[in-house]
Amino acid sequence: MGHILLTLFLGQLTKILFYDIFFEYFYGGIAQSVEQTAHIR
Repeated sequence: MGHILLTLFLGQLTKILFYDIFFEYFYGGIAQSVEQTAHIR
């Protein structure tokens, strides 16, 4: 039982970390592009 819970917990933790890094990278890139476009105009 404990092994199943640990596996689920690690799975959730990995998913959260992955999404956090992905969104930070993805939206950070979009924000930079928008800022650069705004500076050009």
